[in-house]
Amino acid sequence: MKKLIAAASVMASVLWSPAQAAPTTLTWVDSGAYTAAGFANPASTNYLAGNCVDPWCQTIQGDFRNFFVFDTAPLVGTVTSGILRLRNGFVPVGGVYSIFDVTTPITALREGGTGLTGVYDDLGSGVLYGSTPVESSDVTGRAFVDVVLNAAAIAAINASNGLFALGGNFDSTMFAFGGTNTDERRQLILEINDVPEPSSVALCALGVGLVAAARRRKLPTAAR
Repeated sequence: MKKLIAAASVMASVLWSPAQAAPTTLTWVDSGAYTAAGFANPASTNYLAGNCVDPWCQTIQGDFRNFFVFDTAPLVGTVTSGILRLRNGFVPVGGVYSIFDVTTPITALREGGTGLTGVYDDLGSGVLYGSTPVESSDVTGRAFVDVVLNAAAIAAINASNGLFALGGNFDSTMFAFGGTNTDERRQLILEINDVPEPSSVALCALGVGLVAAARRRKLPTAAR
């Protein structure tokens, strides 16, 4: 009986020990960019940001803000920290890249169009989710840019349960993330405290029950 009690106690303590953070990576659902004139091509997932000085960019008012859409529905547990990881492209001049909340409905955000200056404004304003310096790089650089998510971003992710959007602004005289396409990296890498699985909870309850039953059997009849 003592062995049974000891085994059940150990099982219960292990199953109910504090959950350990585990990294979870969400890959992007969609991405793109809006110009200051409110133009976005829904067929393009290029996430250019900043002041594009290419002649083509200038014909469509070439200051860009980008966006990313992720699906948070598969997340289980509580997100405790994380980063937005992007693959950088050609950066002529360094600057600071910042990410913000997005209040534009995600369906409208992904549809793109023309004259949508309100969406452009939304992508670079509102609640700040994090920022990081971005150094200049040549065309072959392709370095990672990691933006550490702040408490506001973590709270927003935990409150979401489906498609979740981020907006981005590059503060510089030039642009960042040039030449990005569907093969480039864009991820949310999150640390999560896992919740106990139903089977683990059931096993724990069984273990506690066995301990209680064993102790009850040892009590004298008068004490019951």
